Amino acid sequence: MLLAIVDAALILAGFAIAYWMRYQLSWPAPLNRIVQEVLTVNFIPLRSFLPYVLLLMVVLLTLYAMKGLYRMPRNAGLLDYLGPIIGGTTTGIAVVVLWTIFQRPLYSRLLYAFAWVAIVTLLSLSRGVLVGARRW
Repeated sequence: MLLAIVDAALILAGFAIAYWMRYQLSWPAPLNRIVQEVLTVNFIPLRSFLPYVLLLMVVLLTLYAMKGLYRMPRNAGLLDYLGPIIGGTTTGIAVVVLWTIFQRPLYSRLLYAFAWVAIVTLLSLSRGVLVGARRW
């Protein structure tokens, strides 16, 4: 239960990092050709994403539970955790992107790619700390 609460906080933090990367970070050359600055007319405040973040959090926590992330044995290594984290996050992001497309808001889909990277990174780091602490 505690791991799920920590994961929920990390999912929210990951999405906030992704939002910062997409809407507020000034990318240096040559990355600025790939990640172009969001025009003022296309700027969307973070609060507009709240329903999608909450949906993402519920979907991800459900997928992680279904993939057995919270039933891992105590001697599981980091690689044992990475499969459910990467697979669940990929599926969950895809579900939320499809939901966003069907709802018709014209939000940046690059935000979800950044969210995938941030969430996988944060959850992997947290499991790395957990594995390290258990083996210490």
